[in-house]
Amino acid sequence: MFSSAPVRPDEVCAPVAEHPLVCIVAGPEAQPAAQRAADILTADGHSITVTSTDSLAPLAGAAGVLVLGGLDLEAAARACAPASAYVRGELLEGPAPAWDAMVLRAARGIAIAAEPQAIGMCG
Repeated sequence: MFSSAPVRPDEVCAPVAEHPLVCIVAGPEAQPAAQRAADILTADGHSITVTSTDSLAPLAGAAGVLVLGGLDLEAAARACAPASAYVRGELLEGPAPAWDAMVLRAARGIAIAAEPQAIGMCG
């Protein structure tokens, strides 16, 4: 027999967790593209911060890190980030106007990969 009582999602679904922190490490030439990607992803509800190559301290609390630079910078980021963090390097090639799309795609991928695994289909 079916009940006609309304179902409230908060009674049957697990609470929604906050989005984990994702950091984008960018040099001066990549800062504008990194900031635009962070603004878009923040508007989508993700927790994104942009840091310079001189200050890797924010990586200590990150679940995901996008490094816009070479292998040495990626290695430094891995050393500063928690062992469980997903760290990925991306080399920006081609004309600078195309970097926005590349950075946004890579940052969105890391933000999604850093999310905790969801169980069920609530919300």
